[in-house]
Amino acid sequence: MQINVEKKDFDGLREHKSLLNPTKLSIVLILQKNIRVEASMIRKILGIGWGTFGGHVNSLIGNGYVGSTREFIRGNPRVVLFLEPKGILAINDLREFLE
Repeated sequence: MQINVEKKDFDGLREHKSLLNPTKLSIVLILQKNIRVEASMIRKILGIGWGTFGGHVNSLIGNGYVGSTREFIRGNPRVVLFLEPKGILAINDLREFLE
């Protein structure tokens, strides 16, 4: 059996390779479904430490996939994460690739 795959088929995958990390992909998928989420809530859902979580979030922010803002929630300052337009496009590209 031969599978025909062209180089261009992997361009979208290469462009968003940082999202292929399971933790980063999980963060982006959570944000896609919930729009804006407290960073602490995502970290608890994933069950990882702040150091690991912070590294992944900083990478996502640095690559323009995720944005963050500080907001007062229930009277306390919180970091809230959200998907940037580039992150939305990246998820759509990856889904299209996998279909």
